[in-house]
Amino acid sequence: MPAESLWSEVGKRRTSVGWDELFKLKQLFGVSVQALTYRCKDLGIFNQTLFRRLFDEFKRRGWRDPPCEEPLAIREGEKPRRFERLCPRALAEGAISEPKAAELLGIPVRELDRRMQEPPESGAA
Repeated sequence: MPAESLWSEVGKRRTSVGWDELFKLKQLFGVSVQALTYRCKDLGIFNQTLFRRLFDEFKRRGWRDPPCEEPLAIREGEKPRRFERLCPRALAEGAISEPKAAELLGIPVRELDRRMQEPPESGAA
C-alpha cells in the first residue's frame, strides 16, 4: 500500500474509522483489515489509541486467532504479487543473479529468461 495512495484514500490523520470504510479499503487494496490498520499506524494516519482499539476488536471477533478469517476474505487463489515483481527488478538492476532470481521465484532459468524477454500472452496473468 503506497503511502500516497493510502493518504489519498484515508487522509493524513484519523482518530476514528468505521467498519464500512475499513472493509471497502480492504477490497480496494486487496489486504486484510489488520494489514491495513498496521500500515495506517506506521504512516501516522491512525494514532496508537485507535490502533489498539481496532486490534482489541479484531481479537474479540476472533480474527487474530487461526485460521484468522475476516469477513470478505480475499478470493481463493489470490496472493500477493509484490515479490514476483521485485525479483525481476532486482535482476534487471544487477542486484541478484539470474540463477538466484529463478530460485527465488521457483521457476527454471529458461522460464525466467522467457519472462524477461517476451511480453505475456494475451489473457495471461
